Amino acid sequence: MGIFGWLKRASGKAEDTLDQTKKDISETAGKIQQTLDESSKGVHTVVEVIIIALGVSIITNVITIGLNIANHKTNKRGIVIEKLYLGAP
Repeated sequence: MGIFGWLKRASGKAEDTLDQTKKDISETAGKIQQTLDESSKGVHTVVEVIIIALGVSIITNVITIGLNIANHKTNKRGIVIEKLYLGAP
């Protein structure tokens, strides 16, 4: 009975270890999912800010071009578009 008792104890310990491992994996997966959700929110916010900045830049450029064209009609020697700002220095 010594070997059977030892096998029973070993299998019990293995089962306990397996249960703990499952629990640890589940907790880790939950933490990973939470981190991914938070980073997704951050990326979404950054994308929204970039879209707004690009929209403002485009509108500003359109207004500047329109003003330059209007100025060109009154001053034939003027340059229609002196500089077009695209966001680079």
